[in-house]
Amino acid sequence: MCIAIVGPTDELLYTSPSLQALLGAAAGELCVRSLRSWCAELPQDGHRASCALHTGNGADTQVEVVCWALSQAPADGNRMILFQPVAKPVVPIPQELQVLAGNMAHQLRNPIAAIGGALQVLRDRGGWLATESEIINEILRRLAEVNRGVDCLLDFARHFEPVRRPLELLSVAEAAAARLPRTTEVPPTDVTVVRHGAAVEVLGDADLLERALYHLVRNAAEAAPGAGVGVEVSAMGAQAAVDVVDVGPGCHAQVQQRMFEPFFTTKSRHFGIGLPVALRIAEAHGGSVRCLATGAAGTRMRLDVPRSDRA
Repeated sequence: MCIAIVGPTDELLYTSPSLQALLGAAAGELCVRSLRSWCAELPQDGHRASCALHTGNGADTQVEVVCWALSQAPADGNRMILFQPVAKPVVPIPQELQVLAGNMAHQLRNPIAAIGGALQVLRDRGGWLATESEIINEILRRLAEVNRGVDCLLDFARHFEPVRRPLELLSVAEAAAARLPRTTEVPPTDVTVVRHGAAVEVLGDADLLERALYHLVRNAAEAAPGAGVGVEVSAMGAQAAVDVVDVGPGCHAQVQQRMFEPFFTTKSRHFGIGLPVALRIAEAHGGSVRCLATGAAGTRMRLDVPRSDRA
């Protein structure tokens, strides 16, 4: 949710960080312009409407808009305006594509393992020049990247069916965070895991939920290498929530709309599978994954699933 407060002539008096990220403009730039330069049509106070929001990169984003008067004399006072981006529906993955991805991954895995094993035997035999050893090590590193791609294809092809058992969600979050230092492709990053309030219990598959949270933690670590990641476990009514917070630069509205599309990525040497897999695992548990906030101060992603300990 993005918030703006405007004056009597629609001049912008306040913009939330999420609205600044959506518009692609800093607060100082926004507050010297009229809201009409970003959104030509606004509904009457107390009404809701759909409109196009003109973003800083020249593209339009569809949003739902609601306006409220902040005084008893709306014509003379300020108004609060709420913008909610209209998310594009996640397109169902064709089953044939998943089967194809799985078959390709299985066909690739054995040759990759054989090539890697043979190279390691040659390397360990010794007697190589320094440059030759470095070439072998570089080939092994590249094979490891290809193997990660195979793992991603297998994740993409997999049909997730949770084996549900009672879990304390904090322990699952801690296990996901502990996997990060073992990932050589991510710079060393401190991950702080905290729980707000009492223990939060769910009925879920520990391995699958750990995998989903690991994808969120890894994304956060890559957004701000070495800057630290926060993981917060809490109860939100009938839902158990895990928020993963980074201090990276945030992402544009267009990226938010596509972040759960398989194979969509803004990073080199990445496959765009982590967030879609995390979402599918959460949905298999009756939950969801979504971006709560993003901007210059960082991004907050939330995975939530139904609680099993609520009265």
